[in-house]
Amino acid sequence: MAKNFVLGIDIGSSVIQSVIVGWDKRAENLKVLGAGSFPAAGVRRGKIIELEETSKSLKASVAMAEKKAGVRV
Repeated sequence: MAKNFVLGIDIGSSVIQSVIVGWDKRAENLKVLGAGSFPAAGVRRGKIIELEETSKSLKASVAMAEKKAGVRV
């Protein structure tokens, strides 16, 4: 599988979602390796109002995606 990965993040008012993808040489396309989702804290009406709380939620979402993908980004 790929040695290079891409991490996509969506910070919403209610949930933070993360996805890790890598290039599959055999299929010649991107493959989703892992995804994570965690309730958003510190975000109201699409704006970050508590950076520390949002950071904790973001880290948790990314950690879930990393665990499922079996990689660290």
